[in-house]
Amino acid sequence: MIKRVGGMAAWMSVCAILLGGSGALAGPITPPPGPVASTPGPEPRIAVNATNTPGDADSVYKITQSGSYYLAGNVLGASGFHGIQITASNVTLDLNGFALIGGSGSLDGVNIATSRGVNIVVKNGAIRSWGDCGIEMEYNSGNPPQGRIERIQADNNGRTGILTEFNCEIVDCVASENAAYGFFGGPSSIYRGSTARSNGVDGFYTQSAASVSNCIANGNTGRGFYLAIHSVIENCAAESNGTGFTAQGSLIRGCIASNSDGDGFDLFEGCTIIDSNAYRNTGHGIDGSNATIVSRCNVTSNDGDGIQVNSGSTVNDCVARDNGLSGIQASSATLITNNQCTSNGQDAAGGAGIQVSSSDNRIEGNNCTSQDYGIRATSGGNIIVRNTCSGNTTQWDLVANNFYGPIINRVGVLTAAVSGTSAGSTLGSTDANANYTY
Repeated sequence: MIKRVGGMAAWMSVCAILLGGSGALAGPITPPPGPVASTPGPEPRIAVNATNTPGDADSVYKITQSGSYYLAGNVLGASGFHGIQITASNVTLDLNGFALIGGSGSLDGVNIATSRGVNIVVKNGAIRSWGDCGIEMEYNSGNPPQGRIERIQADNNGRTGILTEFNCEIVDCVASENAAYGFFGGPSSIYRGSTARSNGVDGFYTQSAASVSNCIANGNTGRGFYLAIHSVIENCAAESNGTGFTAQGSLIRGCIASNSDGDGFDLFEGCTIIDSNAYRNTGHGIDGSNATIVSRCNVTSNDGDGIQVNSGSTVNDCVARDNGLSGIQASSATLITNNQCTSNGQDAAGGAGIQVSSSDNRIEGNNCTSQDYGIRATSGGNIIVRNTCSGNTTQWDLVANNFYGPIINRVGVLTAAVSGTSAGSTLGSTDANANYTY
């Protein structure tokens, strides 16, 4: 039996001690104003240094195990050494805003030399003045590494700024003033949002099945962009390069080539170019080989032809103006439709709005004005229908054995004003295939 001691007052004092004693140690119920800062934990990545990533006979530092690595300061090169060599898969190297700085006789800034290596990422920093490449992924006897390069500035290296192999992605990078290429990529590579400036050879050199978008090439000695077969390039600009764009069997869409020392677009067999612009290039605006499709393009003030294509091509819905030679020049079996050609032949006598030099061409629905010749066929065997010419020195210059709808001369014909809902024809012909001089 428990004996009650001290009455109710004592009992309440005991309860207060038991229940309220811990409350005296608690903080305020209302939290302090502002965000709550987290307590920093240990750095989960591995620092690149002599302890964690010791170098060897040809590298200052060497990464041999998978993991996430970072720089804590700049890396300086030495003669006969790569800056950082990677020989493992599943490696991310974050330069962390720092620079790899080479020097005389140095090798690559970052050298990736793992056979069948995958998931290798190099990002966020500068790589400059290395004796060989800024970044190089080595070929490795048919089993090259694959990876992603992002937000890297590769400048003033002795060979190529960034050299990658198969199936790599290069995003938001800059390569400038490298002795050879800005970017050199293997097949099935992807380039996005990158710039190549003032490199000794080409700005971008890609092999087959590449994708290039939203990139800029400026002031490169060779080509701004070179694309091997089966590639796609869109929304890119090439200014003041040797040649703007060179491609084979590829699709070019929404691109601009200006102020090239040669052609704006130099296209080998089987290319399609759409919605693009060639302006003030020293050569032709667009120079296409066989089976080239040129659609909805603007070619203006180029020293050569605005558009030149070879056999089996199509040129439609383009504007060719103020070019040095002809607006559109074609050889054989080309469909030339619905183009506007004005004031071409600026640099040489004999410039035409449209000129064909062989047979089997169809010239239809074009408007040619203010040139030496409006439409000119220097060979027979072509069909010419539904075109219009005005203000040319010679409106039509067609050798024998061409086939054309009637050519109706409306120069000097006076017509009545129209204000209302109907009027009679003033065309002078009801032939649906008639051509007109006006």
